[in-house]
Amino acid sequence: MATRCRPGETEEEARRRHAARQKLWRENNREKYLQGRRAWTEKNREHLSEYERLRSAKRRAESPEYRQNANVRAERWREKVGDEYLRQQNNERNQELKLEMFEAYGRKCACCGDTHFRFMTIHHVNGDGAVHRKTLGNPRQFTGRRFYKWLKDSGFPKDNFEMLCANCHLAKESGDGICPHQIERAQAASG
Repeated sequence: MATRCRPGETEEEARRRHAARQKLWRENNREKYLQGRRAWTEKNREHLSEYERLRSAKRRAESPEYRQNANVRAERWREKVGDEYLRQQNNERNQELKLEMFEAYGRKCACCGDTHFRFMTIHHVNGDGAVHRKTLGNPRQFTGRRFYKWLKDSGFPKDNFEMLCANCHLAKESGDGICPHQIERAQAASG
């Protein structure tokens, strides 16, 4: 929509006058303005996300250093908020995810019954953890939090996984697949 020029006024002066009037209206009617913006944004959410996706793709295509600049911006942000804050946020997210896993797999070690949350790990019942992680992508990347996230996204499957404490897990992995607790129980039952 073109701005009407007053007699003796250039188009640029008319645009500036119109912009100043709009700014003054927004300042005087701030709540009404924000409410209208929120309603418009909600109504056009899909259009906006598609627009933003196309805009980002265009920027990446036109500017090879776009990714590098994004990394620089991310690094500045990390410097601003600090490593300690990021570490704390990461730890909190990891603990929440591990707690969900703990709840989903029965709150105790499947072998010895230990209930110490911090000792719990997930064990591939068939001993095929390395093969399984390889099918998910880079095996070194699918450990800890990423693996717990995969478990959550998969609905915490129980057919090939069990929760074990670190001692039982290590004993099963380093021995012949048998934990000393299982041997003790077998001896107690037979003797």
